[in-house]
Amino acid sequence: MVSTDRDAALGLLAARAMLDRLDAMTARADGVRRAEDIEDVHQMRVASRRLRAALALFEPVLPARRVEGWVKDVRRVTRRLGEARDLDVQIAFVEDFTRRHTEHAAWQPGLRRLLLRLRQRRERVQPRLRAAMDRFGDSDIETELGAALRQLTALGHMAQADEHSEAVFERARDTVRARVQEVVSFADEARDPTHTEQAHALRIAAKRLRYTLEVFAPAFDGALRPYIQIVKRLQTVLGEVHDCDVWIDWLPRFLDDERRRTVRFYGAARDFRKILGGIEALREDRRARREQLFARFLRLWDATYADRTWPALVALVDEAAARDDRSATAVPAGEPAP
Repeated sequence: MVSTDRDAALGLLAARAMLDRLDAMTARADGVRRAEDIEDVHQMRVASRRLRAALALFEPVLPARRVEGWVKDVRRVTRRLGEARDLDVQIAFVEDFTRRHTEHAAWQPGLRRLLLRLRQRRERVQPRLRAAMDRFGDSDIETELGAALRQLTALGHMAQADEHSEAVFERARDTVRARVQEVVSFADEARDPTHTEQAHALRIAAKRLRYTLEVFAPAFDGALRPYIQIVKRLQTVLGEVHDCDVWIDWLPRFLDDERRRTVRFYGAARDFRKILGGIEALREDRRARREQLFARFLRLWDATYADRTWPALVALVDEAAARDDRSATAVPAGEPAP
């Protein structure tokens, strides 16, 4: 917890970052329970991820005995929200794909069957999601973490702390360096379109870097904004690549399940054939889309090296930490050097 002026500066930045993320989570909880707008699930999921990232970044200035519990509470919510969000996105995609291909009558039975199963799964998820919202509300994280963050704000103001401080810049330097190293560790493997797991891992690394940059952005007065946009573009296109990979991998298993269902119900797989056209067309569409997206990713990835994005980002945070360290140890004018 806060014990020095250095901690007070970190605590002030932590409070400002996490209060926004905590408020964004709690504001969406009722909407998630009602399941009337899929944006509620999406926005609460994003806020929960950002809150978890901030909790990890600022653990040293938070109550040590409570941080682990808060992280677990948020992680449980994120997991349930992720399950629902994935299905919401899949349902919306298949609905749109169906509307765009109404001229293919032979595809419609398979697409309707797929939508039916996805909607059934989403209905089964909703009670678990409501239970997760109830546990989140009962966990006191809003009041306990909120109180701890408001205390950090008060202590920061009492100490006249500034986000543009040595402690903040040192923490930014150490964390951003580690996150950048994690991203560039995939430099070779990420170029191979068959390495789906590595592409997914790179997406996660990019997301972690983006969340870190967003937390420290206020201390850098806009200097991190271009890097946030670059990482966001990488994360977005890799997310779409991953979505395609999920469809490509899952659709054959969906067909296997439907074949078994048909045999159990009708005693033969004859009627199963009518759903094949739509599912195969969808899978082929996702394969083609993945190729396009991966080519776009390679262009973005290569541009980060051509523009020396990663060395420039590391140099930026290094320079900020070094500059602040020099100003903290500088000899005031008129005083002799020791």
